[in-house]
Amino acid sequence: MASEIGLDGDLAQQNVKALREALAGVPSDDVITRVLGNTSEPAAANFTTRLEQNNGQIAAIVDQIRSLVTQNADALEQAAQALQKTDDLVAEDAARARTFVENAATDAAASGASGGFSGRDASRDAFAGASAAGTVASAPASTPTGAEATRAAFGSAAQ
Repeated sequence: MASEIGLDGDLAQQNVKALREALAGVPSDDVITRVLGNTSEPAAANFTTRLEQNNGQIAAIVDQIRSLVTQNADALEQAAQALQKTDDLVAEDAARARTFVENAATDAAASGASGGFSGRDASRDAFAGASAAGTVASAPASTPTGAEATRAAFGSAAQ
């Protein structure tokens, strides 16, 4: 059973936005390290100093977390954009393939070919149209039969 990996671009953008909004709610280092306490007596001053030191360590950890979340939000955004570009390219390739097949069928019907795609002129015209659309790099030296043209355009899966 095959599993599919996918990412909805809108959902990814919502998650990036949520991460960035969460970061905006994290207090700054100044707020984290600020300790207001009694420093009039030695024991209270010692305790306040220790709190300040601990809060400084917490602020450093929060900075690391803030940096990691920012990096991951950026990476998620870039991944979503890359997947969207790939989806667009795949859709363009599918449209080109559909146009190739439709043109080949139309050309075969117009030339009066029966029993499928087998006319030499239809094959040549289909390759010329597909080549102009960027689907086929170049026409072969000899004009293929319909089955050969289909295999050349779509690979062995078309057999």
